[in-house]
Amino acid sequence: MRHKRRVRRLGTDGEHHRALLRNLAISLIFEEKILTTRAKAKELSRFIEKLITLARKGDTASLRRVWAYLHHKESMKRLTREIAPRFFDRSGGYTRVLPTGQFRKGDGAELYLVCFVGSEDVRVKEREKRLREKAKRI
Repeated sequence: MRHKRRVRRLGTDGEHHRALLRNLAISLIFEEKILTTRAKAKELSRFIEKLITLARKGDTASLRRVWAYLHHKESMKRLTREIAPRFFDRSGGYTRVLPTGQFRKGDGAELYLVCFVGSEDVRVKEREKRLREKAKRI
């Protein structure tokens, strides 16, 4: 029984579990939305929200704690410079976990979308910027 167990192990041992969450978090930081299973999505949401809260503080100790979890230079830069300032006025609830209604081809697992709150606005702005730059080149 799993009474008082807070972490979903996802069928892995401790090191594999940490590596899995780290890789999912790095992908989410770069892509801003990813498709995964329900259990992984919910566990990733808990993990990334703690990282964003630490990155929002911005002091040296907090950033070192974020580094201890991520171990990835580019994702660390993106998290502290772009993503964390976006949520400065929020006190939690930085991610959304949405069912897509799709099922994975191999095992039929239901897929969920994990994305940052407000990432739609950022994507639209990035697209408009790219289109303006493309228009300048023509």
